[in-house]
Amino acid sequence: MFDLEQSIMDWRRQMLAAGIKTPVPLEELEIHLRDEIEQRMKFGLEQQKAFENSIQQIGQPGMLKNEFTKVGGTIQERLKHFLLTLSGIHNPQLATNMNTSNSNIEPRWTTYAKAGTFLFPAAFLWLFTVVFVLPKANEICQAAGATIFDFEHGPVVFKASAMVGQTMIFLTNHCVLIGGTILLAFALLERYFTQWPSYRRAAIGIGVFLLNTIVLLSMVMIIISILIAAPALLHQVK
Repeated sequence: MFDLEQSIMDWRRQMLAAGIKTPVPLEELEIHLRDEIEQRMKFGLEQQKAFENSIQQIGQPGMLKNEFTKVGGTIQERLKHFLLTLSGIHNPQLATNMNTSNSNIEPRWTTYAKAGTFLFPAAFLWLFTVVFVLPKANEICQAAGATIFDFEHGPVVFKASAMVGQTMIFLTNHCVLIGGTILLAFALLERYFTQWPSYRRAAIGIGVFLLNTIVLLSMVMIIISILIAAPALLHQVK
């Protein structure tokens, strides 16, 4: 008869024999394994089959050891680690080096609440900008004979950033439709994509980080547009 606890103990011994001790503690890997087993059993798998599938999902000891030794080894890995950490993923190594992120699974309401909290400041600033700053910026630019995000003669990076600002204005004009589509997509993922809980935290964290970056970049481009148009407007006044 299959004994789950004995099987996990055997698995722990294999991990110790392979040298899986750092950077991720063995206890944390075991939590990850148990979460994976529990998740699979909720979808109807027998205990033994759930254990075997979870072991395959996590990976063999030798492969895990090779993956964990790569942490901090290259600039790319350091950058990836940094970006995932900024996205709110407290254990980026598990999120990126395994095919699942169940070790980071948290209640869905917690994930969405955190995302809303981190989005609120940027969303509020962007709304304020659209209502109060953008109309005045358009007025200044038009009076100076230009348009907002008019960087035709500016550096390439300005032209690329202008596209970001224009995209944000487009999204703002269609925010109800786009917001409804995103909510529907999340609802479908939660209901029909069984692996979504494993990727939810990483996907939403990265999305929130990117959206905050885009909002701040757009606001900077609006300010730069005003600064470029202001001298021409002053010259006309004189």
